[in-house]
Amino acid sequence: MKNKYALFILTFTISFFTAHAQEEFPFTQGEILVQLNPGYEIQDVVTELSIYKGVQTEVQSEKLLSKNLNAWLLTFNHKDISHSAMLYNARNANSVLEAQLNYIYKSRVVPNDLLYNQQWQYEQTSDFDLDAEAAWDITTGGVTSLGDTIVVCVIDDGLEVSHPDWGNNIWYNHGEIPGNGIDDDGNGYIDDYRGWNADANTNNILPPNPWNTHGTPVAGIVAAKGNNGVGVSGVNWDVKMMFVVGGGNSSNSIAAYDYPLSCRKLYNQTNGASGAFVVATNASWGADLQNCATYAPLVNNMYDSLGVAGVLSTAATANANYNIDVQGDFPTSCSSDYLITVTNMQQNGTKVTQAGYGATTIDLGAYGAGTYTVAAGQTYGGFGGTSGATPHVTGTIGLLYSAPCARLGALARNQPAQTALMIKQILLSSTVSNSTLQNITVSEGVLNMKNALDSILLIGCSVSGCHEPYTLNASNITGTSADIDWESIDSTTTYYYQYREAGSTLWTSGSTIDTVALLTGLTACTFYEFQVAANCDSTNYSNVYSFKTGDCCDAPLSITTVREDKTSATFSWPGNPFAQSYIVEYRLFSASIWSTVTTTTDSVTLTGLDSCSSYEMRIQSSCAVNVNNNYSELIEFQTAGCGSCLQGAYCDADIGISVNDWIENVTLGSINNTSGNNGGYASFVNTGPTTDLERGNSYPISIDLGFNQGPWATEWRIKVWIDYDQNADFFPTERVFDSGLITVPNVTHTGVITIPATAELSRARMRVMVSWGTGNNRPCDDFEYGEVEEYCVNIVEPTNISIREFEQSPEWSVFPNPFNEGLTVSIESHKVEKVGIVLTTIAGQEVLKTNELLGYGKNSIDLGTDDLPQGVYVVTVHYADGHSDSKKLVKQ
Repeated sequence: MKNKYALFILTFTISFFTAHAQEEFPFTQGEILVQLNPGYEIQDVVTELSIYKGVQTEVQSEKLLSKNLNAWLLTFNHKDISHSAMLYNARNANSVLEAQLNYIYKSRVVPNDLLYNQQWQYEQTSDFDLDAEAAWDITTGGVTSLGDTIVVCVIDDGLEVSHPDWGNNIWYNHGEIPGNGIDDDGNGYIDDYRGWNADANTNNILPPNPWNTHGTPVAGIVAAKGNNGVGVSGVNWDVKMMFVVGGGNSSNSIAAYDYPLSCRKLYNQTNGASGAFVVATNASWGADLQNCATYAPLVNNMYDSLGVAGVLSTAATANANYNIDVQGDFPTSCSSDYLITVTNMQQNGTKVTQAGYGATTIDLGAYGAGTYTVAAGQTYGGFGGTSGATPHVTGTIGLLYSAPCARLGALARNQPAQTALMIKQILLSSTVSNSTLQNITVSEGVLNMKNALDSILLIGCSVSGCHEPYTLNASNITGTSADIDWESIDSTTTYYYQYREAGSTLWTSGSTIDTVALLTGLTACTFYEFQVAANCDSTNYSNVYSFKTGDCCDAPLSITTVREDKTSATFSWPGNPFAQSYIVEYRLFSASIWSTVTTTTDSVTLTGLDSCSSYEMRIQSSCAVNVNNNYSELIEFQTAGCGSCLQGAYCDADIGISVNDWIENVTLGSINNTSGNNGGYASFVNTGPTTDLERGNSYPISIDLGFNQGPWATEWRIKVWIDYDQNADFFPTERVFDSGLITVPNVTHTGVITIPATAELSRARMRVMVSWGTGNNRPCDDFEYGEVEEYCVNIVEPTNISIREFEQSPEWSVFPNPFNEGLTVSIESHKVEKVGIVLTTIAGQEVLKTNELLGYGKNSIDLGTDDLPQGVYVVTVHYADGHSDSKKLVKQ
């Protein structure tokens, strides 16, 4: 998780998906990725995963993806074992540290309007730009102050090496002799003279289609040669660009990242004699709505491994307008401290609508929409999306390392991981504040090249100087105190600090000989600002770090409905550690006065409620220090008792495509509903039209089919079901209308519905379906074209039947008929009485008998008939007054 002001690292809890849920995203069939636990070999994994619940998985090791992570690609027989089962098998193996499916990624590119001014993102009069010219006055990239050649790695689909605007900015591995079949430099790759193709496991970095490549414009934004009189300029005029082909799926992305990691580790190990001084990688591809912790934990581990070696990784977020914190994205939901995540900004200084955001997952914005750069075919053109925004950040990272700052050069050599984190902090803290990024990104600002370079130069650039502390973090926070700790690269013995309430002009100062300060006497539930400086040859305070004290008597943020009964409802919520009790208020929608209960736990059961009624409730925390104790958001709920029509768990009505055929009108009793095309489904069960239907009476029904003319075959079918027994299921016997095949749509289709005398009283669900084609669709079937509408109809007693007559002869039914296994006898009684139930063959042989005591209302008696042979049977109910009633039924 990314801290809003200082970056680093608070605890972030991710809701994990089940293994089965992961299969909704595209992945390569029959493949799985694993990272081995220390001390295990790949054969140990193969042996351990070879059998799952007695089934041979036929698992095999396909290839080593990363020797640094000890990550492998495995194959298995997905026809005999599901991917979710194999993933479960791997994640529970002793030899496996992490496992995931091999997900397929896509390039993040959005078509652009080519009328944008060429490369406006660097400088424009509105000042919605990178302030690049002022930054280039300081440095144009190339090498560090100590002479290390800076390398930035672009991982994408291929590079047009022959484009004339690279100058000498393409990186070549001069430690490798091309074409000799030998790993000359010992980095683990053979003949990798000009980068690596992780997809094909070769050194060919050319795109498969040179006229349609995503990687070329991405690389152009990073490193098109500047100030050479040709074409355009990249962010970094003189950086060396390493290119790796990869990222199409999980396995290829891990293998792709492994190449720059191997090169940087070799550089560190040999003090620059071999390898490459890679400082950043760029990924402008990904997979929407994937949660990194669940779907790609190995890639997140790779980001950490790159960071330890000194390499930051940048990633483009989704080209879609949703909250990455909530809905996920790969790779920008990954939590590695060494990952920088980027959203897209446009020329007018606002976030692009179709670009992801997230207060804890997306670090900053960068100008990308409509930018102009290198294009395939040795040309130039517009480029954009988050794919266009991210390489501006990547190129800037390389530019920062070239700052004329001897201290930075020394730190990059000697403490690469800490230096990478410092560079990330500087990038985020130097952004230009932007209102469209407020509360939806970590930094709440847009990349600015000049500000970032100025911040680098403020660290004290002489080797004998000192570095301002960084990575500030608050812990042990109470209402009146907090511990603030930090990191500092220099050997400093004394630190000066100052803090104040946010908005105040008065600082409180102190000093410490440790890298932690204990602040006391603070005000509860209040934002504070904190700065710290090292006591050395220059005293530069760190960037302002913000934190909030405790004892906030906040109301619950997320209230969960546990249960809703006819007269009660139960709720729970995450407890507030400062709350001593909770005040719960609730009322009917129609009421003006609140009822109140108090609880000392993080749950409550409200009792004495009205059935089938709508309520609203709110909760207020009560604390020892009642600061900020407001009410929660209003929660709406409805008690049970509304009948199955409103609250039954019916099967989903599978939505078809209704652009050409839909339900135009339904007329039954007092229902006369002209709804038109509703996009495949419409529910009128809550506030829509309804009608009373009397038991035993018949009613005309008419349905109009909406239709657009077209070249297709004209055959449709209309069906209607009413759930007479109100068990939240539509039996075949409850189909009340079937038009048969229709070849003339533009007429009214009519029929007659007769309500059974045994239909349950109360509101019953009615489902109306129109489907195109000759299929005989059932109420829960999938269908491609057509529409479904749902209504509530009210089953009532006939007006000519008196209560006295009803009490003398209770209505009863037996279902299903025909039956296969069990039978249920349903008797509606208006008094307490005894009955006998006898089941006989058609010849009168008794096969089952039971005596039952009926209560008032509906009574259901289950009869065990599993062992009966097929045939015709008679069920008879014998009443206490001596009369009886029989029904005939068939067992199939």
